[in-house]
Amino acid sequence: MSSKVPVLFLEVNLGKNQHERLIIYEGDVPELVVIMFARCHKLTAEKQRKLMAVVNDQLKSILPSITEDQLDQVMSSPITKS
Repeated sequence: MSSKVPVLFLEVNLGKNQHERLIIYEGDVPELVVIMFARCHKLTAEKQRKLMAVVNDQLKSILPSITEDQLDQVMSSPITKS
């Protein structure tokens, strides 16, 4: 059993009534996941670019964004200082 937490499930329409689920887990590099998925399913470069754009849009909508001020606050907290 994997201890990685999934952050995105995406049903990808491969055509000819075929669908495959792409899953991105916490800590994954989305670009690498998309590249491996595209290779496995023999997607064209254009379809891979489109898939990457969809993945990025989905991740932006579900993952909280951090502002520069918030990042500065986190980095200057006593817990993160060494």
